[in-house]
Amino acid sequence: MWFKKKEQPTIEFSCREWAIRKYAPIMPAGHFLPQEFKNLNPGEVCPFDPFHNASLLTARLCPALNQYMGSGYIIPAWQDIEIVFEDNGSWRMNFSNPDYSNGMHPEEQFPGMIERFEHRVAVKLRSPWSIKTKPGYSVMWLPLFYHNLNYQALPAVLDCDTLPNEMPINLMFLEKKTTLIKMGDPLVQIIPFKREDINAVSREYNDLDLKRWKSLHGLRLLTRFSWRPFIKNKIKYGLDKRDTELE
Repeated sequence: MWFKKKEQPTIEFSCREWAIRKYAPIMPAGHFLPQEFKNLNPGEVCPFDPFHNASLLTARLCPALNQYMGSGYIIPAWQDIEIVFEDNGSWRMNFSNPDYSNGMHPEEQFPGMIERFEHRVAVKLRSPWSIKTKPGYSVMWLPLFYHNLNYQALPAVLDCDTLPNEMPINLMFLEKKTTLIKMGDPLVQIIPFKREDINAVSREYNDLDLKRWKSLHGLRLLTRFSWRPFIKNKIKYGLDKRDTELE
């Protein structure tokens, strides 16, 4: 009898601490949609799409936003983390677990690049999570753009198949105000992707392009949701096993 070889996971998350794996696990990004987004009534005014009846719809039905916010995985805070800004201009970090600490990247390392942040120091959180991808795959780190938070993770691309597995999370703070990040709050969105060469062409728009646009544009009249049901190519971001059983 032939047995099918078990396929290697695209990405593996490992953590030494059971309590973190149990109560602050990395999960697919769809589990961390902003509450404001989930509360949206699909029938309110939508500023994103002028076609057909889209003016009666909200971002809740926008395929692009749904796909973006549901892509990849979210690393949540593994403990309560607080940044405190003092009146004298100094700042400090508090951690509910004193075994954890932080580093920093000063403003001088990003000259002219982080002016949008009032606190121009990247706080380097030492994460308990190790991340490993199968050969040929990298991970894109993204800030939580649509979440109403006072912090954003620095975006980056990491080759987790060749780099050391333990990777810090660098946070920027928009305002200099005391901010409490509770255990389980989202910190950063990570999207694995396969590294491969991409070829592009720049050319004049032609009749075939126009024909394609007209064909796809015609979908807007088929349902009350316009063209939305026909353009979804959803990727499943699974989490096959969560090792949280105590021996």
